[in-house]
Amino acid sequence: MREEIDPLISVLPFLDVKEESFKEYIHLGMKQKYKKGSYILEQGEVGRNIYYLNKGKVKIQQLTENGEEKLFWYASEGFIIGDVPYFHAFPSNAALIAEEDCELYTFDKCTFNKILRENPGFAECLLEMMAIKIRLLISQIHDISFSNPATRISKLLYMLSHRYGQERSEGTEITLDITHKEIGSITCIHRVTVTNVISSLKKQGIIDKCTKGHIVIKDMNKLYENAFGNSH
Repeated sequence: MREEIDPLISVLPFLDVKEESFKEYIHLGMKQKYKKGSYILEQGEVGRNIYYLNKGKVKIQQLTENGEEKLFWYASEGFIIGDVPYFHAFPSNAALIAEEDCELYTFDKCTFNKILRENPGFAECLLEMMAIKIRLLISQIHDISFSNPATRISKLLYMLSHRYGQERSEGTEITLDITHKEIGSITCIHRVTVTNVISSLKKQGIIDKCTKGHIVIKDMNKLYENAFGNSH
């Protein structure tokens, strides 16, 4: 089953590709700190800079006209963010928001282009990051188009258990703090439906909640079957 898991984990909504070679250039950028909940780039703002996330976690989300939020993904330490509005040179269709206290290095166009010219290896890594984002979006579109809510939520929980899972006596604890609203935003499912699916998974004995409020996977095989069928 490992051969099947690896490509699935690569489309998690948590971007954490490490690019250590870029750290030698961060002194060329301007160090900035953002408190949890603050905007790094607002939706509709023209992206004139690109950012290296040195510490913390940032969420990339879109706010619709009727006030609904669509969470695209999270970026963690070592990732370049703001690249789409930067290269596209149009108002950003999503906001960059500090999910926790963050430290970033900001680069203007002249400085960043100089880094790209002097470090072809980094340019290749940047393309890899963009490819991961495209794959993630295609995966989300596929699930929204062809998968029912229970399948989409089961798949997300299964992937999170491999990314953030800690083995406990009662099962695999997903140590990430994630709300029903955030699960719904990632999977494009109404929060009420998310609650109903979570309740159903509990009744089936597939998941439970621990004392910390985290989700615990009690039956990984059944969760896998819910998410991907019986192909394993």
